[in-house]
Amino acid sequence: MTTLSAAHRFRDPRSTTYDFIGSILVRCPNCAKVAHVVPAPAGAGDARATLFTPRRLVCRDCGLSRVSTASRVSFSRGTAQPATAPYFGTPLWVGL
Repeated sequence: MTTLSAAHRFRDPRSTTYDFIGSILVRCPNCAKVAHVVPAPAGAGDARATLFTPRRLVCRDCGLSRVSTASRVSFSRGTAQPATAPYFGTPLWVGL
């Protein structure tokens, strides 16, 4: 019987949805290729990103750029509908 040392065992980091909002891959609403949703550049003195920090959607293929300053975010619930990004409502990118 083989035993695993403590260093090789999986440790659940207890990540939540909020831990993954720093960079989100979505389907571009203009060209349907991959686009990124990231925190918009912060003003001077505002170095920490929060859930309600303005976000920027950028597509490198078609050049689309949008900024969301919404004070509300909406996470997908359930599996009946495709998952969407909480800031722009665009479908998440599904790489094949």
